Amino acid sequence: MSLIPGMDVVDNIFLGREKRLPGQRFDRRAQEKRTKELLARLDLSDIDLHRPVEEFSMSVRQRIEIAKALAFDAQIFVMDEPTSAIPKSDVELLFTIIGQLKADNFGIIYITHKMDEIYRIADRITVLRNGEWIATAPADDLSEKELVKSMIGRELDSLFPSRRQTVRDTVRIRVRNLSVRDADLPDRFKVRNVSFEAREGEILGFNGLQGSGNTELLNGIFGTYGGLASGEITVDGVTHMVDAPSSSIRRGLSLLTNDRKASGIIPDASISDNIALASLRRLSARTWRNGKLERAAAERQQESLRIRLRALSQPIGTLSGGNQQKNAARTLAGDEAQGAAFGRTDARHRRRREIRNLRSHERTDRLRDDHPPHHFRTA
Repeated sequence: MSLIPGMDVVDNIFLGREKRLPGQRFDRRAQEKRTKELLARLDLSDIDLHRPVEEFSMSVRQRIEIAKALAFDAQIFVMDEPTSAIPKSDVELLFTIIGQLKADNFGIIYITHKMDEIYRIADRITVLRNGEWIATAPADDLSEKELVKSMIGRELDSLFPSRRQTVRDTVRIRVRNLSVRDADLPDRFKVRNVSFEAREGEILGFNGLQGSGNTELLNGIFGTYGGLASGEITVDGVTHMVDAPSSSIRRGLSLLTNDRKASGIIPDASISDNIALASLRRLSARTWRNGKLERAAAERQQESLRIRLRALSQPIGTLSGGNQQKNAARTLAGDEAQGAAFGRTDARHRRRREIRNLRSHERTDRLRDDHPPHHFRTA
């Protein structure tokens, strides 16, 4: 998104093309009037125009982004995985808006890996694979089987490959009475008195819509909220209180965030630097970084997870969403499948196999997801 998180709605929509009065003063009244007109078209007539956009949900921010484009007289909208971070109820609203834009003769380029969305809204489908054009056809003329074949380069024999589960009796992690307070309203809780345990070789799934507390739960376990979180965590028989991310990493926990671009990777840093980031203490000699060890660790990860890249020195932000996700830590996962490409040589199935393979190395995964079907394919 091109929105500036700390700026309010009006300033974001007119940033760089402000309406001015004689004397070059901003015409705030005209800007607010036009903002209200644009947002009314997008079912946002009741929002506070003076609030920073970072305080709104992802769905609202998407519509503010569309209003910004409309203010700029854009004729073509490019939407890249717009539903990957919003709940199903907001997906329906987004599709309604897309239908309105189409009826008003705007062009829509919609990028997604979700098959149901493709056939629901597309008139024409273009398939890219490994950066190359593969095919273009009217949606009515392209069957789902043919589309999948074009996406992955071969027939997909099984959508849900069979798997063997081996869950042992040993408890690897036990959480007792985990609570997370609201930073703005200390008397309120985002998570309250949650307890669970996960055994060796087990993938434990947490399911719920956005805002249900899943993200806060996993961040609370990891120590992201510091003193706002409380509770008791036992890892491999050693009990400790909720502390800080650095302590969690030393205890063998890691976190895949639900927004990798904002808090899971450093987009402009190299792939090698991103892979080594959480392990610098182990890979460094005292206070000095050891480039040789970091590159060796990155090469092992690249080979193990089949990360598609030109060189380990390239910025991680230049990789596809799925390949960015592979560079993140693997043990404690949040929204693991979000934005991963469906057809990259069956990449998501391989990723699920990689998660399941961790169980053979006596590891345990906690998977949080806003899309219930993903649990039945993984857990």
